[in-house]
Amino acid sequence: MKTRFPNRRVTAPLLGLLGLLAVAPAWAHGSIPGGSAFFAGLVHPALVAAHLVGLIAVALMAAQQGLSPRPHELLGLAAGLALGALAAGWAGEPDTDRALWLLVVATALAVAFGRNYPAAFRLWMPACIGLAMGLASGDATLTGGRRVAALAGSFIGAMVIASQLAVAIEALLRRWPHPALRIGVRVLASWVAAVGVLLTALALRPAG
Repeated sequence: MKTRFPNRRVTAPLLGLLGLLAVAPAWAHGSIPGGSAFFAGLVHPALVAAHLVGLIAVALMAAQQGLSPRPHELLGLAAGLALGALAAGWAGEPDTDRALWLLVVATALAVAFGRNYPAAFRLWMPACIGLAMGLASGDATLTGGRRVAALAGSFIGAMVIASQLAVAIEALLRRWPHPALRIGVRVLASWVAAVGVLLTALALRPAG
């Protein structure tokens, strides 16, 4: 039986992901005026370009490598996010965007190469991305319970984005096991890497 390639159903999710990559990295880290600390943390990963693209890179790797029997990428991401959130105050809540872009490039290129990677690599790369995100997810203007609420919201928001994208892409790959779909994931990963290279260069550009 010949496998039929579902053009519309495939291109729509891919175009949606590309739309996310088109977001300009102009959003600032911090609270959203008029919103609760938890809500501000919840939407924070979607409003910071480096964090959003990092989550897309993790989701692409998780979907490509497979979530069964263990979702190593998501476990690593969760561990990194938690550790980063715990250490954010002690570390002075640094701006880790430059390091995060480099990690995004490395992760996306790994997906673009299309190889099967050992569990340790699949754990550590997302864990490093999560650590960089967690360290920068705090808000220095918040203290006490509001700060904890913001960090908890950021953790949940990041995990929801990464896990939902990974599950959706893997389901697509399983339902329609056409080679073109896997090639599409690799091409998308190469574009993510290109975005990471471009924004790393912009971040390293001298001021003025």
